[in-house]
Amino acid sequence: MTESAPSTIQLQFQLTPQDYVRANWDFYRSSRVMWIVWIWLGPCMFAAGVYRYFAEPGHPLTFPLFIGAIMLIFMPWSLFVLPRSAFRKQPAMAAPQTIAVGPDGITVDSPLFRGADAWGLYASFSETKHLFMLYLKPRMFRIIPKRAFASAEQMDQFRRLIAQHIPLRGLRWNP
Repeated sequence: MTESAPSTIQLQFQLTPQDYVRANWDFYRSSRVMWIVWIWLGPCMFAAGVYRYFAEPGHPLTFPLFIGAIMLIFMPWSLFVLPRSAFRKQPAMAAPQTIAVGPDGITVDSPLFRGADAWGLYASFSETKHLFMLYLKPRMFRIIPKRAFASAEQMDQFRRLIAQHIPLRGLRWNP
């Protein structure tokens, strides 16, 4: 006799600042504009500013040098420092959560909040090495850490369930 899979997946976890940093990294990783600004425009502007500074001795701080330095400092800061600060300012994010995932959607229960989301509420999902991210809007997402799953089978069941109801966003992590 074959045992049928449970219709609802129960997960219990508490998000950490590192989970939020990883989720923000996943968001920025898929943003082409961020990579153009950070990898190409920032260093080019900085190099042009340094060149101009030395090519014209005595010239005050130049605009390209200033913009390049801002980009080279702000972008890493926005990826690693800002998410930790935002996490600390939102106590509901750090609260223990119980999530029930079923055919009708997701139910969240926490000491600070409670709610139910139908599958139609989610625009897309992504999977990384450590997280599942269910996007409600382009910059608004529900984070589900992979450590919350009791087994690989439970994670595969969850993966199949969300793939049936939510379109994939960006690159998928292949474990």
